[in-house]
Amino acid sequence: MEESEFFGLKIGRADGADFDSKSFKQQIENQKFDVIRLRVDETDEQTRNSLQSLNFPIHHHGSIVKYELPVFGLSHSDYLNPEVTLKVYDGKDSDTISRLIESGSAKDPIGYWSTPALCDFVTRQDEVQYLSEYYSKLYASPERQLWIMQWNGTPVGFVANNFKDGVMDTPLAVVLPEYRGKKLLHEIMISRNNYGLKHNLDFITNGARVDNPASQHVFTKFGMRATGIDKVFHIVPLLTKLA
Repeated sequence: MEESEFFGLKIGRADGADFDSKSFKQQIENQKFDVIRLRVDETDEQTRNSLQSLNFPIHHHGSIVKYELPVFGLSHSDYLNPEVTLKVYDGKDSDTISRLIESGSAKDPIGYWSTPALCDFVTRQDEVQYLSEYYSKLYASPERQLWIMQWNGTPVGFVANNFKDGVMDTPLAVVLPEYRGKKLLHEIMISRNNYGLKHNLDFITNGARVDNPASQHVFTKFGMRATGIDKVFHIVPLLTKLA
């Protein structure tokens, strides 16, 4: 279970694959987690039903459509806008990441702030700071990369990528609101496709919130196929707070 600490809380992120409620609860208690963000495939009724046996407060927090694109058969494409360049973040300019998240994601960050039992500890602005630190610190390696998108040299967004076993997965992409009419999501798709071709990857994957049809339209336009839907749950033991 991946973990971090912020807001004075111990936070975990996990998925429901091979879920065992007994060992999962044991891990929560041994490591004294306060909140776990868990993704479970909507067809996995067994895991969703077994969550109740944890005996912790659990809140459903939306659903994410999963998308996948095979790299084989793709062809190289140029950017739509000659003004666009991308560079790999080297971990030395966290202020830029913070500014992009502050302006590009502040209206709709993770959602801890709106989860019952957490709203007393977390504000929306706290989440912006959390995201900024999370991505600027953890995404500066070959396995986890941030690509800074620039418009005539000015940072206007970024895309976060994880690389593992021939798969590039994108957990977050941010574009400043004033640049969203310039098809920069298209540019992000092109950049990932080209990277996948260059590095002989097998698949490119990402998610989209169910209530975000605009992004889903672009993913479909680029040939991505929906592979299912994950339900997102916030499990709230608050074990350090109750200790």
